[in-house]
Amino acid sequence: MSEILEFVKNYFIFMLVLFLFSYLVPKESYRKYFNFFIGVLMAAVLVRPFLVFVSSDTRREMKKALSEIEEKLADLEYQEKGENIFEQFLGEATETE
Repeated sequence: MSEILEFVKNYFIFMLVLFLFSYLVPKESYRKYFNFFIGVLMAAVLVRPFLVFVSSDTRREMKKALSEIEEKLADLEYQEKGENIFEQFLGEATETE
């Protein structure tokens, strides 16, 4: 919750600074272009937290998929060497029965 409040506070400070700069534009004809630029910047700042959230979810999914691949590769190494621990364990269990 504190992160959201911090973001909102920073956003409004950023917005105030940009609007102050918009009144320092020398000609009135340039003001509409500067206001357009301000609008684009504000939209980009608003979209950034959502992009960070989405990219963090993607990173978690990629890390999970990578760990699964590493586990499968480790299992393949044992199988190639003929040292599949699980088959040996199951073989010993069936021999004792």
